[in-house]
Amino acid sequence: MEIKLDVNMTKDILTKGIRFHRETNLDNEACKKIKELTDLFVSVIFELNIVKAHTLYEPNNLSGKEIREHIDKFLKSVEIETKGFEEE
Repeated sequence: MEIKLDVNMTKDILTKGIRFHRETNLDNEACKKIKELTDLFVSVIFELNIVKAHTLYEPNNLSGKEIREHIDKFLKSVEIETKGFEEE
């Protein structure tokens, strides 16, 4: 059986409960959610790298170039955002 869902994911949904609660059980739950987000984002980046690699089989294909540009912009924005936190 296949079930299709159309879900509008927002940062608020993805980060719900991730806060410094100053209460051990709630903070442990926040850590668990952060681990789940880590797994999700690592999987997404892995899949995007596979797509990018596939576009390189036809490096001059215009839509493939556009896909690579969008993936590169995404990865660059992730890098910029994470560097800001590393410097604090």
